[in-house]
Amino acid sequence: MAPMKIPAIAVYPTRAKVKDAETFEGLDKAQLDLEKMVVQLSFDQGKGELNGTGFYVNLPGAKEDIILTAAHNLIGETKQRSTSLCILGSVPITIPDEKFKICSRYEDDPGQKQAVYDYGAIFVPRGANNQPKLGFGYSLKLGMDEDLKGRVHVTGYKGREKKATPKNPAGAASNLGELVESSGRYSGDGSQLVYEADTEQGMSGSPVWVEHNGYPTVVGIHNHGAEKEKGKNADQGKKKKRNRGTQINLNVLRDVCRWAGIGQFGKRLRVKQNGVRPQGLYLNFSMGISFARVRVGAEGTSTFDILPTYTKTTAANTMPLYAFYFHQPSEWGREYYQGEWVRWQPLDSQNNVVLTKRLEDACLVRITPGPGAPPFRIAQDQKGNGKDVRGLRVNSENLSDQDIEGGIVDTSEVSFGPDMKGRVVKVTPSPFLTLALSWDYITA
Repeated sequence: MAPMKIPAIAVYPTRAKVKDAETFEGLDKAQLDLEKMVVQLSFDQGKGELNGTGFYVNLPGAKEDIILTAAHNLIGETKQRSTSLCILGSVPITIPDEKFKICSRYEDDPGQKQAVYDYGAIFVPRGANNQPKLGFGYSLKLGMDEDLKGRVHVTGYKGREKKATPKNPAGAASNLGELVESSGRYSGDGSQLVYEADTEQGMSGSPVWVEHNGYPTVVGIHNHGAEKEKGKNADQGKKKKRNRGTQINLNVLRDVCRWAGIGQFGKRLRVKQNGVRPQGLYLNFSMGISFARVRVGAEGTSTFDILPTYTKTTAANTMPLYAFYFHQPSEWGREYYQGEWVRWQPLDSQNNVVLTKRLEDACLVRITPGPGAPPFRIAQDQKGNGKDVRGLRVNSENLSDQDIEGGIVDTSEVSFGPDMKGRVVKVTPSPFLTLALSWDYITA
């Protein structure tokens, strides 16, 4: 098959073309304002001003705005961290050293060999109104897809011509490089993306994004050009221009969440409700049993990471979705592996909670506080009317005090039924569950 040729029209100035309805078919045009979501960076690695690109991403719960970028914009191959880091614009924003983080694998060994780990984040304090910047949405399902294919966009700034000088360290603030966008076919293996979208000098750190559910959704961070081919494949490789970027997978999400101080890691889930046994009731998975059970007391109970796994653009003002990642105890052994993602199954035919190996829609929940209610409910609006609500029930009625004193502390009393005390869980029509906070997150 002949290599795909990218037409010249595929690279164009954003200001002129980016909002053309023919260009971004299927997107909610109100959410597409790339000039606000993509930024140009200025920094120094010992040889004068260099330029790169970064982009805002919508991470729920963050106290500061988060910009993702390529790690090599933040650290040079000599392991010298970038200085004079600045977000260019009408009002330049100077970024101190403590306000950016670098993937540790890349920081220990910066360079092409660590291309998969070539990512970092910049944290920007918000203004007095505490309003977040417009940021890209993301989907962890896409980020973990090991057979990702389709068409992708790359949007970033060309390096600017008027660089910083000793008299004007930030350069001319309004003198940005040209914002350009290109598109082409791409594929991902769960760690790295490869795409036939053109890039230019200065675009390292650009968002690699797709149209997903009507919103621009970032799937990767552009950080490297095509790998150099040798021998008879060299000319063909040049024609393809297969650029590379880090796929925003579970490892990337965990790093960014830890840096930002969001998400919950290694937590036990304990019921918070009056009348519960004083030892506490915990959601637990046991070795060799395929469904969740209730355990009385904290000893030996399961731990989970609770991570934001799907968001739309910040301006969409929609609730994010979360997933629960299960930590399998080391003593279980491979033969007892069931999966790491918690799957909620409220239908009568299933009526349980299980583990699955893949992150699926049935794993995704909304986390919302219940107004004036004891804080824990997991419920699904079966008909999207806010009335036919099934909530997660846990109990220990089948265990007597003598059972517990004798060491029998597990019971299968996990199920879904009408929401407790007839409370209505207010949710927007959605196939996803709604998790109201009435469990405690207990540090293991």
